[in-house]
Amino acid sequence: MGFIGYQYKKLTGNLIKIDSEELIQEDKDNYKLLGIDFDEGINLIKKIFGDKFLEETLSFKKNKLSTSSYQFILFAALSQKFKINKILEIGTYDGKNAFVLSKIFNKAEIVTVDLPTKDITKGSFGEAINSNGLKKHLEIRNKNLLPKNITFVESNSFFLPSLDNYKFNNDYDLIFVDGNHIFPEVSWDTFFAYNNLKKNGKSFLIMDDYLNLNKNNIYNKGRKENNVKVSIVDVFKMCEKLKSITKSNYITLLKTHPDKGAKYVYPKKLKSLAIFKF
Repeated sequence: MGFIGYQYKKLTGNLIKIDSEELIQEDKDNYKLLGIDFDEGINLIKKIFGDKFLEETLSFKKNKLSTSSYQFILFAALSQKFKINKILEIGTYDGKNAFVLSKIFNKAEIVTVDLPTKDITKGSFGEAINSNGLKKHLEIRNKNLLPKNITFVESNSFFLPSLDNYKFNNDYDLIFVDGNHIFPEVSWDTFFAYNNLKKNGKSFLIMDDYLNLNKNNIYNKGRKENNVKVSIVDVFKMCEKLKSITKSNYITLLKTHPDKGAKYVYPKKLKSLAIFKF
């Protein structure tokens, strides 16, 4: 984008003005509100996976489809303060997130759910999967799901309450909702997650790709990019609805920190994780 285009987007509100240092400090303070420490998470990621993996996580490419975001730091930080025995992930994609969870919580039982093979190219990541090739995608996913503490459930999440081949119990310590972010899918995924969480005051329901629409009103009326609805609109609305129904607030953590000194960013680059503690 050239200088003129950049200035136009600033004037029209398509870019959000930020104080990067203040934003980063606020994010680290939110870790403390959850009873965890950002730096502890970083140190554990480095210890388990090494410097290169940590650097990939910290330099998460926001314009590139990737699961290597600060959610790994969040998981690592949680593991240092809370006993997590059972984890459910809705939305497997390439299996990398499940693999990372299996190493951080190496004694936990991890269940990850994704669409049947015949349907995944029609899902929210269908275009990316088709561009890389379905065969290659499945090879990567299957390799990432090899750890013995991972169970893969192949199903549309709509059918999870009534599966014959796998029964869920309401005893999960951590549930990560990362399926299709568009209504109605995000609503039934959230409903299922909430009703299968322990709710002992030390269990976590984490929603992926959240953006605070009260602060960033560019999306308030809904928005389309390349004729596709921006999914963060529905994630925000679902979090607000869950907050209202359960009378439980949530804390947000950025999926990546802005560059120090940055003054303007695209709204989608402020995408966050919304964390409910029940």
